[in-house]
Amino acid sequence: RPTVRFGSTETCLQVCGTPLDAPLAAFERGWAHTWRGEPCAGYYIGRAHAPHTEAKVVRSVDRASQEFLVTCGEGEPGFIVARGRNVFAGYVGDDEATAAALEGGWYLNLGDVGYALGGDLYWQSRDSAMLIKGGSNYSYEQINQELSEFLAAAYFGGEGGACAVAVVGLRLDSEHEDQCCCTIELKTDLARSKRAEIEATFVARARHAVACKGAR
Repeated sequence: RPTVRFGSTETCLQVCGTPLDAPLAAFERGWAHTWRGEPCAGYYIGRAHAPHTEAKVVRSVDRASQEFLVTCGEGEPGFIVARGRNVFAGYVGDDEATAAALEGGWYLNLGDVGYALGGDLYWQSRDSAMLIKGGSNYSYEQINQELSEFLAAAYFGGEGGACAVAVVGLRLDSEHEDQCCCTIELKTDLARSKRAEIEATFVARARHAVACKGAR
């Protein structure tokens, strides 16, 4: 079993970690996790080193949001923040960056998304790889995978590799919520021959077929 240590330069390298005898079941719990009926796999990264370090998962690290530093519920994906004597005092010569990174001792800029289960922390992805939609966070990787699988099943008899999917969130209507934009690269002659069909039917068919709300 792997030994995991989680942190950053600003947190003196370690916020939390797994015990040396971490049970396999702790990792499996994250791999099998679901949130609101949808797959929400995460990687077990252990617990904070109380009383020396603290870590929690919050709904927002945006000071303009009403959910700024509001603690997430059990198993709810959010942003990992850390506090403790291990957290740096600030950036030398850059008071503005320091003020943006710290709030009440909490370091806000880890840039990682995860969730907590029974006091254990699970890592999902970097926040730059998350789509925020309807008050929930969705991994681009999760959306890419589901849409890729749908394309293969719906248009190519289950055979993968004909298309490449890329997803990005664009904030078109709100500063706090993304619109999911999907691009599809047609990589084979067979895929290119189905271009008109995919353009005409993909959105409607995918909306009814995929499980992830972010993908829908």
